[in-house]
Amino acid sequence: MFRYLRKCLITKISVMKFTSTFFLALLIFTSVVNAQKLPNVQQTSIRAKKSPNNEVADTFEAYNHNTDIFYTLSNDDNKLYLTIKVIEPFIFKKIASGGLTLTISNGAKANENVSITYPTTKDSAPFYLVLNSTGGTATTTKNHNDSLKNALNAQMTNSLKVIEVTGVKAISDSLISIYNEYGIKANAFFDDQINYNYRLELPLKYLNNLSKISYKITLNGTIPKNAVTRLSGSGQNLLVMVEGKSPYVTPIINSPTYFSGEYELAK
Repeated sequence: MFRYLRKCLITKISVMKFTSTFFLALLIFTSVVNAQKLPNVQQTSIRAKKSPNNEVADTFEAYNHNTDIFYTLSNDDNKLYLTIKVIEPFIFKKIASGGLTLTISNGAKANENVSITYPTTKDSAPFYLVLNSTGGTATTTKNHNDSLKNALNAQMTNSLKVIEVTGVKAISDSLISIYNEYGIKANAFFDDQINYNYRLELPLKYLNNLSKISYKITLNGTIPKNAVTRLSGSGQNLLVMVEGKSPYVTPIINSPTYFSGEYELAK
């Protein structure tokens, strides 16, 4: 009887693992298909919908292949919103470690463009997102996903509390808290599928109330701006050389990636 029950239990666990794995594979397949259908750069103007900061967006206006992000720019009468989703672990680790910068031309000189970077570790040591205790990929059981999601969100909530702002005359300090009085908001969180969700809000008054903007989205990576780099080994890595420091090797994915576009504000 004990052997029979044990066999039934093992069979049930195997079925649960298969079902969970199949479900995750289906989600990834669906995301890939959706990415193939979307334009590389957003082509539409979107009137923003009011939603809680941690509401998961289910549709996006573009999938950019240079940066591997789903994204939507939208606006209401007062703010510009950037919403992003990332499904690739090495990409959301790149954003968490090096930050994402939204740069907007405000119609003035190039050196007066408005740039918002979140997260930023300019005032602290680099932040490295730990996926799990073994360093491997997440398993697909719901209990583990819930535990992993909560742990990842706690890591970010406890560590990533600063926004870097340049080009806004009303803000004298380039580093501001995520809890600021300027109306600039930023947050990131993981959902139930361990996808990375990112939201940025910027008041239009800082953009001279332009009706059309030129923008650039950059995934900064972790390579210092003053570094000299060259390909190393098979071409998947970079040798990074910074004056006064020992050279080191890092995956090429850690170098900056970016794209540009234009957005006409929705009426």
